[in-house]
Amino acid sequence: LLFVLCGALYLSIDHNEKVQQTSLAERHVHQKAYEESVGALVQTAGQAKTEEDWVGVGVLAQKLPAEFEATKAYFTQIANVRVIELKTGRREVLLRNASELLAVNENDPEVKRNIAQAKVLHEEVAKLLKLVKSDPKNSEWNKALSYRKGYEEYRSLAYIEKDEHAKALDIIAGSVAHFAKALTAKEKDLRTEYAIEFLYPRAKSEEEKGGKGQAEPGRVRALPTPSRGTDPGNGGVDRPRQH
Repeated sequence: LLFVLCGALYLSIDHNEKVQQTSLAERHVHQKAYEESVGALVQTAGQAKTEEDWVGVGVLAQKLPAEFEATKAYFTQIANVRVIELKTGRREVLLRNASELLAVNENDPEVKRNIAQAKVLHEEVAKLLKLVKSDPKNSEWNKALSYRKGYEEYRSLAYIEKDEHAKALDIIAGSVAHFAKALTAKEKDLRTEYAIEFLYPRAKSEEEKGGKGQAEPGRVRALPTPSRGTDPGNGGVDRPRQH
């Protein structure tokens, strides 16, 4: 009986040691997997500056193992937002160039070239913006996201023909809807209220010109100008962010 008990005790100790060793081995494997995946992603994101860098962050995020799903979602979202910001920055420069050239010479071919290049970036941003998700726990994020969508909708006026008044009205209505949604996320936001007020007279103007069949020569809608009060603005520091 003593032999049996001693044998059972030995087996118990041996089993516990093996379990402990297995546990340590599993923890080591998990830690290594974390460092090679999440650790590398965090480091890459911390050094990211350019559009290409942030695209790379998004690619790395998509490669994360299933156990890091929350981290994958977070960095995918952040990468998309950063790429959107960088693309819209380049687009705004092109549209501002077109605006300045148009003021000097309505027939300058560079005006159309700048707008065409801006349109390509605008369409890329529109695709990315569809991937950015709202957060039921973050009203600031949701407000900024809806504001950005409203601004992007408004900016698309720059790419339609001068006599497309019905299309312009649809775009303005869509923009106002996004801005209104931003207000539901955060009431009494002056910037958003101004954006909506800014668009109402534009809609009225499109209705009047559409009824008369008018199209102003050389007129391009929604180009940025240096003057204050002539643009709803892209949201500035209120851009969508999660950190």
